Amino acid sequence: MAVGGHYISIPGLVAAADLSSSQFKTVKLASTAGQVKAVSADTDEAIGVLQNAPASGEEAEVACMGVVKALVE
Repeated sequence: MAVGGHYISIPGLVAAADLSSSQFKTVKLASTAGQVKAVSADTDEAIGVLQNAPASGEEAEVACMGVVKALVE
């Protein structure tokens, strides 16, 4: 069952790479300020769950609090 609700997102973030296939997956901060990229290792520190599917340089809607859809692999 899919569940989504109200959440708080982090303003001002953009995708550091093409994240169009990473919707509902966790993301982390990239080395460039204001950019995020997909979590790729167990040791990565996630900052939230990506709620849209941005291409590189597009706005990334990252939910950090609340009830959101998330993909667990």
